[in-house]
Amino acid sequence: MSYSNENPTQIQDNFHNNGNFSTERVKNIQAIIEQRQEQAKQVKAVKENWLSLQERLQQIEEKRQQISNNPNLSERLASYDFYTTLESIDSAKEELDNLEKRLSRKTLNIGVVGRMRNGKSRLLQSLTGLDEKQIPTSSKGVCTRGLSKIFHVSEQSEVRNEIEFHSWSSFKEIIHLYFDKLGLEEKPEVPDDMAGNKRPPNLPEDKRQDINARFLYGRLCREYYGRFDEYRSLLDGSTKLVRDDQINKYITQDDNNSGEYLTVKELRIFCQFPYHEEVGKIGVIDLPGLGDDNIFDLERLIKTLKQDIDVILFVRMPKYTGDDWEEADRQMFQIARDALGEFPLSDCSFVVLNRIQQGQVDNYELCQIFSQKIYQQEIKINHNPIIANCSAPAEVNQIILTPVLNYLARNISSVYKQYLRSCNQRLQEIQNEISNQLEQAKQAIVGYSEEEGSDFEDWFNDVWLNLTRGLYALRYDLQRKQNDEDEKFKAAIEEAVEKCRSEAIIPTVDEIDMQTSVNRDSYKITYLVYVDQIRSKLSNNFNALGRALGELLKKVQMSVITVLAEQGKLESLTSQKGNNFFEEIAQQLPPKAHQLKKGFQDIKHDDKPYDKIVKEWIKDHLEKLQPDVNIDPISQSQITQAKNPNTEKLLNFIEQLKVPNNSGLETQVSHILGHPISKDNIAKIWALPLNQVSEFIQNQYQTSNHQLNPDSSSPADFSEAEQIKEKLEILREEVVNNCNETLHKRLSEPNKLAFTMVTDFLNQVLASPGVETEWRKFFGRHKEQVWDGAKQKKDYQNMEKQWQKLVSSAQEANETDKLQLPLS
Repeated sequence: MSYSNENPTQIQDNFHNNGNFSTERVKNIQAIIEQRQEQAKQVKAVKENWLSLQERLQQIEEKRQQISNNPNLSERLASYDFYTTLESIDSAKEELDNLEKRLSRKTLNIGVVGRMRNGKSRLLQSLTGLDEKQIPTSSKGVCTRGLSKIFHVSEQSEVRNEIEFHSWSSFKEIIHLYFDKLGLEEKPEVPDDMAGNKRPPNLPEDKRQDINARFLYGRLCREYYGRFDEYRSLLDGSTKLVRDDQINKYITQDDNNSGEYLTVKELRIFCQFPYHEEVGKIGVIDLPGLGDDNIFDLERLIKTLKQDIDVILFVRMPKYTGDDWEEADRQMFQIARDALGEFPLSDCSFVVLNRIQQGQVDNYELCQIFSQKIYQQEIKINHNPIIANCSAPAEVNQIILTPVLNYLARNISSVYKQYLRSCNQRLQEIQNEISNQLEQAKQAIVGYSEEEGSDFEDWFNDVWLNLTRGLYALRYDLQRKQNDEDEKFKAAIEEAVEKCRSEAIIPTVDEIDMQTSVNRDSYKITYLVYVDQIRSKLSNNFNALGRALGELLKKVQMSVITVLAEQGKLESLTSQKGNNFFEEIAQQLPPKAHQLKKGFQDIKHDDKPYDKIVKEWIKDHLEKLQPDVNIDPISQSQITQAKNPNTEKLLNFIEQLKVPNNSGLETQVSHILGHPISKDNIAKIWALPLNQVSEFIQNQYQTSNHQLNPDSSSPADFSEAEQIKEKLEILREEVVNNCNETLHKRLSEPNKLAFTMVTDFLNQVLASPGVETEWRKFFGRHKEQVWDGAKQKKDYQNMEKQWQKLVSSAQEANETDKLQLPLS
């Protein structure tokens, strides 16, 4: 059935059967708007739930990629790629976002779309009461390039015109569309990239033979780049009020303007429609004319249809000279269908056939033919086309606007409910897909921690083998070197001996006299005091050998620690070194690990035990400096004057000499006799038979000057202080020489001690009965620290828990009632 302006009542009756109810319609429209705004809040809540689900799926996908670095897990998780699902959610979110904006609007909007020169602008003028100042026609070749939204306002004070300008960001999107369409690279990112008469990159070779591509490239060069400096300042995202006579400047493409139309994002006109008391809160959207050559028109059309349109009027003017439905008409309808997606286009669209009546010209019959043939064009709508003169406001109001508004008031709620059902069906499909994926993903790595990783017993056996090999290899190396002299210890001995010899520990004669004055004028007491001091100082000097020996053994101890830390895997239990290492490990041992505890405690050392070891070697030599085993030279001289008590000792000394050797003999003989003796007399003593030595010495001491030789001095010729000083020097030299000789026989002792120390340790911690079991229990107690497999197993367990937690959280967010749109 077709309709025309000759039978308007029939048109209205087709939409409703209750006559004119404009007042009721206005109220219904207001109620619908209020109800939809409440629905918009519910849609927003559903959208936020989808956002939450998407975030949780994103966390799962990030975790999947992270743990897929493990080759074994990679196989398990290869089929669980959530990227496709995330893209589906992006699509759902976009649809919900458009729906929320639709429902949030304070007006019901009628979109008007049509090809150029088919009467779209005339229809808009008739619907809104505006003229060519606000809605220019294309009769003069002027092309409308802006998107216009015209809203009815009830109060004259609300009438105004608003221009919203592009920001650089939104304007750049348009330029990038051209670049993508034309295959251009190096897109402009900042305004200066287009300023100063710059040009876009050259058109690619494969596009140069394409007429449309060359046309678009020419527009990009001439308008967008060529005029950029003229309109650049307007790209600030601002909104300004403009007069009616300024609108054409901003929304039409005209050679007389400076490209301002390129900067306008949207024109909003607020005016009173004809019959304003009957229309209510509605808006009319002037969609870009299909057939214009602006690449952005289609993008804006799709966006506007998704967000701003409740009902669409497709305008077509059959040419009276002869016309028929064309591919462009079908394409126009298909574009709208694709843009609306699940929205029921057939229930919310009308085809308006523009009747032309000019003198003898009338295309009414052709309009009827178009109406009859429309269903052959795959243009599927649930309403017969409307035939009306788009240039006649009264006819437009009566035949087009009033029936459409009545239809909206009666049916828009059910149309949206139908749309919501379609959306829910789509959302449910996504939910089902997600649910299946999550259920499979939940089982993907169940039990993985038990299946993967090494066995503790295998690990312990390897560690035990490496530990015993390492320690016994160290012991073997020390065994080979145990009889070798230690050069560092030898150097320490020589340094200590040299210090003993060179150190100023023998007092001067004056110091002896002074000390005697405070010792009750007793040189004998003074002598004994100095003997004790020399013994103490020499002993302290030899203490350095204990420290040196301790340092040498510390190095061996560090070798033991290295084996324990690396081959024995103890480095993760302590970062301490030396005694602290053994002490800390001993504290971490199980209470019943008696063998191990003893081994770790015994190998600890400090410097004092090594001091005692060295002192034990030279104890007998240092004992000669004890006051109780020494006699002062004064008393010695007094005894010698009567009878040298040491003659027998001297005879024993001479008798023990096997090879004549006078070197240093006088010092030793002088010490035995308790007074100096010359080399000549030493020679005489040496030449005499043993039975004559005693008589020779007695005769020498009985001479009047008490000299053994006329050239040498008797004790009487020395002062008490001099005798003490000389006696102290002889004592020091003898003790130091004896200590030096003894210590040089001990040069291999450090290596022997090292071998003994390590052997004792190995016997305790490797060879003692039950010690292997103690090691096993010890490692078992600290397996998470020492055994990589334990840490790996725990990591796997934690990973399983994290994975299950993420999946469970997503499953909870994927519950149906949280993600479905309300239908009431």
